[in-house]
Amino acid sequence: MCLQMKQILLLMLWLTSYNFITGFSEVSPHTVKKKHVIIEDSEPEAIVLDCEYDAENYQSSLLVKWLKDGKPIYQWIKGHEPSVYLSSEELIDESFEASTNANYKHRAIKFPFPTKDISGNYSCLITMNTTQTFQIDLQVVDISRSNFELNSETSKNETRVTCAVDNVYPQPYLIVTSNEDDMTLTKISEEYEPENNGFYNATTIVSANGFDTNDVISCTLLFPGIEYNMTKTLTSSGSIIKSTILVFVLALLYCY
Repeated sequence: MCLQMKQILLLMLWLTSYNFITGFSEVSPHTVKKKHVIIEDSEPEAIVLDCEYDAENYQSSLLVKWLKDGKPIYQWIKGHEPSVYLSSEELIDESFEASTNANYKHRAIKFPFPTKDISGNYSCLITMNTTQTFQIDLQVVDISRSNFELNSETSKNETRVTCAVDNVYPQPYLIVTSNEDDMTLTKISEEYEPENNGFYNATTIVSANGFDTNDVISCTLLFPGIEYNMTKTLTSSGSIIKSTILVFVLALLYCY
């Protein structure tokens, strides 16, 4: 009987310790927050993900653990220094302090040099008397290396408009439109290709029937599910002026 009791007690102790370390006991889910970050140049600002919980008058042990896509990346036990898992050592600033309050000091994680690779689903597990979870969907849009162009080429009676973007993340979507009632846009081709380095290229070509003087065509660069876009516009006047100059020059050469 004593042996069985000892085994039961050891099992209970192990389960309690396991729940404390992993932080999955009595999880109370919170609303998932979405955070979009735009990287527009080679020196982006640092990104901080904060863990929201209430421990204002809490005096006992406290564990904060961050996971990315279900895998642990950071852990802090109140009264101790935080620790960053090997997989995230080069991404997270281990010394960052979110507060001077002992219960919140290292609750947040800071990415001093953010890249597209930090995009993902983050869960912050807070273990006190029970365990709470706070989730953030982080999506980074990286256009720091991008080249976004809109051009047209006219041959005979057809004008082809090409909208292209390269070196962007995540996968983009291009939409070519016009506000002109007498213009018809017909899609000829559409390509979306990822590059080897993880960035994406996209090209859309349309035929513009009725692209006359001062008409405007727009191409919008979108990222599905993200409230961000870029737009390029093109007017027919530029190409018409170039064509007129070319005809004039050829006429002069012909006269001489």
